[in-house]
Amino acid sequence: MSKKYAIDVIQDMYSEGDRDYIFIENIIGLLAYDEFDEPSGLSDGEVFSRAMKLLRFLTESGDFEILQASSEGDSRRVSHVPCKGSVLEVESLLRDEAKKSTGSNFFNYKFVLRKTKKGIPFPDAPGIPNEILKLWGGD
Repeated sequence: MSKKYAIDVIQDMYSEGDRDYIFIENIIGLLAYDEFDEPSGLSDGEVFSRAMKLLRFLTESGDFEILQASSEGDSRRVSHVPCKGSVLEVESLLRDEAKKSTGSNFFNYKFVLRKTKKGIPFPDAPGIPNEILKLWGGD
């Protein structure tokens, strides 16, 4: 897998974040398949672990935050509120939710990623740690 593909995916997330929320399931899906849309061959646990690394990178930069769906009273009206706590506490919450799920629909679209700094460009490739670029495999 090329580093260019990883950079393109992250760049697309920054662009999409300017327009809309990004469902956590979509991030998991991006890591479950390679650049040719073939299954990555990773276990669900490894895909989830890699998704958490990517989420940590995006949220620790301050460019994104994780929100949780909330409905009060009328279940047809859903809002998203920031997940409280540190990145590790949010990861723990996501892990607990994933354990309750069945199949590939980990969170039933309960969690989203929101870009907090609209319009800021994606970081230059040299600013992206190799650990993040290697989430899709490759060198």
